[in-house]
Amino acid sequence: MIVKKMHDMGVKSEHAYLAAFASIGLTVASWAGSLKMEPGTGLARADRWGLFVGEWAPTFFGLGLALSHYEQNDGSLTGAVHPLREAG
Repeated sequence: MIVKKMHDMGVKSEHAYLAAFASIGLTVASWAGSLKMEPGTGLARADRWGLFVGEWAPTFFGLGLALSHYEQNDGSLTGAVHPLREAG
């Protein structure tokens, strides 16, 4: 139901995948930024920032997979798809 609503709002699997990769980059940036901009707080605080943002990526990848599955069933998946060949 939520995936259908997201699809109807125009969110595509590619958007979720892009958000996942962006959050991976943001994880590294937040870790490095916390390490440099908050001197004296130590490595543990930078690690917590990195882990906090790092948990977003699997969520976005999961949404991307769910949206991709919905798009395949709906027939709106973009890209070149090869037909399945029967074994024989």
